[in-house]
Amino acid sequence: CSFGNLHAARLLSAQSASSSSSSLAAGPSDQHKQPQHGALSARPTTLSFGHSSFWTWNASLTPFGTSHISAASFSTTPSNEGSQGNQSGGDSDATNAPEPLKLSLLDAVMRVAEAAVAKVEEGDMDTAISLLKEAVDEFDPKFPDSPEVGELHSQAALLLLFQNKVDEAAAHAERARDSSLRRFGERSVLTGHRRLRLGACRFAQGRLTEAAEELQQALQSLAQDPSRHEADLYLNLTLLSGANTASEARLLDDRLLGAVRAMKESFGGDSTVLSLALAQHDRVVGRALGAAQQDPALCEGLLKQHARLLEEVDPGSEDLAITSYKLATFLYAHDILPEAQTHVRKAAAILRARYNDEDDLVVMCKHRLGMICAAAGDHRSATQLLQLTRDHYLKQASTHALAKEAQLGLAMAKYRIAASADSSERRHQLQDQALAEIRSLLDELAAAVGVNHMLAQGAMRYYAQMSAMAKAKK
Repeated sequence: CSFGNLHAARLLSAQSASSSSSSLAAGPSDQHKQPQHGALSARPTTLSFGHSSFWTWNASLTPFGTSHISAASFSTTPSNEGSQGNQSGGDSDATNAPEPLKLSLLDAVMRVAEAAVAKVEEGDMDTAISLLKEAVDEFDPKFPDSPEVGELHSQAALLLLFQNKVDEAAAHAERARDSSLRRFGERSVLTGHRRLRLGACRFAQGRLTEAAEELQQALQSLAQDPSRHEADLYLNLTLLSGANTASEARLLDDRLLGAVRAMKESFGGDSTVLSLALAQHDRVVGRALGAAQQDPALCEGLLKQHARLLEEVDPGSEDLAITSYKLATFLYAHDILPEAQTHVRKAAAILRARYNDEDDLVVMCKHRLGMICAAAGDHRSATQLLQLTRDHYLKQASTHALAKEAQLGLAMAKYRIAASADSSERRHQLQDQALAEIRSLLDELAAAVGVNHMLAQGAMRYYAQMSAMAKAKK
C-alpha cells in the first residue's frame, strides 16, 4: 500500500503489533496475534470518509495512554443512514441488522492508501491526495501519534512532493517523523523511513543542511533496509547541489549511478520513489541552468549526468528522449554542433518508436535538427526540415516561438545559399539581405522567449558569426 513499495507498510504492521501488548489486528502477514482489548472504551463515533461506507470506531486506551483500535472495535457499515425504515430501534431491527465488517485502524488506513494508489494509477493525483488528507483530518485528532496515521502523512508528503508542493509536503513529512520518533524512537527502521521522506522534502525546499542531517540519520536506521539506496541517492544529491564546477559534479557520477541502479533493482524501474528521486536530480539541473551566472561546463555536465541516470533506468524512455533533446538544444546554443546532432538524433529515434511523425515531440526534434543544420552550413537539410516545422507551428499559433525560430533558421540557410551567387556583388547583396532578415527575426525571437533565453543567445551567437564572415569577405 505504499506508493514506492510495500516495505514500509510491513514495517508499520510489525511495529504497531509489537509496540504494546494491545496489538493491531489484520496486518499484512498472518503471524500477528489477535488483539487484546483495552480496559476503557469510548462511545462509538461515526466517520463519514470514503465512497460507500461509514466507519465507526471505539478507542481503547492502554496503560500508557496510547490509542489503539482492535478488529472487534473498528467496523465499516454501508452508507445507508438516509434510507427510510423502522426508526424505533426495537429488538426486531437489532436482530435483523446485518453484522458489520470489522476493521482495525491499520486495515482502514491500508484501504485509504490502496484507494489513493488506484487514483494515482488512473492519473488522478489530486483525488489521491484529497483521500489521504481527508483521512488524516478524520483520524489524526482521535489517534495522535499512531503509526497508521503517520503512514497517511508520509504518503501525502510523497504525492505532494510529486506535485512540487514542497512546503505542504514537508509539513506532512515532519508530522510523520515526529510521531514515529515519539512512538518508536530514533533507531526504529520506520523512523528511518520517515526521516528519509522528510529529508527528500527538505532537499526540494533547498534546505540542504537540514536535508543532509535527516538523510544521514535515515541511513543509520536503514542500514539493512532496501530504502537505504534511496537515502544514499538523496544524500549524494545534496552534495551535487553544492558542486561549483563540472569536475566536482563528475566526482559524484559513479555514486549517483550506483544508487539509481540499486533502487531499480530493489523497487523496479517504474517505482514512484525512483521517479521522484530522478525528478530531484532534474531540479539540480534546472537550478544550474537558471543561475544568474551560468557555468556552461557545469550545465553540460549535469545534463549529461541526468541522461546517464535515465538511461540506466530505461534506455527507451520518453524522459530520456526529452533530456537528450534539452542537451542537444543546450549544445546548439553553445556552438557544439556535431555532438548536438548526435543527441537530437537519439531523442528522435526514441520518440519515433512511440509516436508518428506528426507528433509534437517528433516535430520538435526535427526542428532542432534543422536549426543545427542551419548553424552548421547544411542549408539543404535545414531548409527541408525548417519549412516543415515552421508550417507545423504556424498552424498552432502565428506567434509560436518555435515558428519564429524556424523562420530565423531559414534566413540563416539563405545566407549560406548566397555564397553560390554568380558574382561577388550579388553574393554580398543577398548576404546583406539575409543578415537584415536574421536581425529582425532575432529581435522577434528575443521578445517571444526573453533575451537571456538560450535560444535567443544561440541565435545571437550565429548572427555574430555570420556578420563577421560577411565583413571579412568584403
